[in-house]
Amino acid sequence: MPTLNQVIQDLRTTALSHKQIKEFYFGSVDDFLAVKGRQYGCCVVDIQPGSIANKQTTFSFEVFFLDLVNLSEDTKQNRNDVWSDQVQVCEDFIAMLTDNRVFRSWTFTSSTLNFWDDYKGDYLAGVSVLINIAVPFEANRCAVPRN
Repeated sequence: MPTLNQVIQDLRTTALSHKQIKEFYFGSVDDFLAVKGRQYGCCVVDIQPGSIANKQTTFSFEVFFLDLVNLSEDTKQNRNDVWSDQVQVCEDFIAMLTDNRVFRSWTFTSSTLNFWDDYKGDYLAGVSVLINIAVPFEANRCAVPRN
């Protein structure tokens, strides 16, 4: 059964397989933005509260897809273009994660698409989506290491 580290690695591999994603970061968006010289488009995965119930561990993440906004006379339209592009990247990412030929042991759900922009240095825009990845566990008391 996949561990949290394996799920994060699968998210990294999936994100970086997309031609429009140049960098992957696991952590908060604020921590990601605090480092200069980032590459865009990027995927930032921030862990959220999960759950353990019914012999499943559910890992929850907020996944951001961000890119630079071209600052020009029509910055607002350029931001909308980035939003539109990042929605498509997000849809592609979800399509890859729901391929049960690759991720057989996952139960995947997604919800709440949010639009995001930030102007603290580079002007970035993008989207985030909340995702849940549930993996089974055996709940086997006999396998627990104890004294």
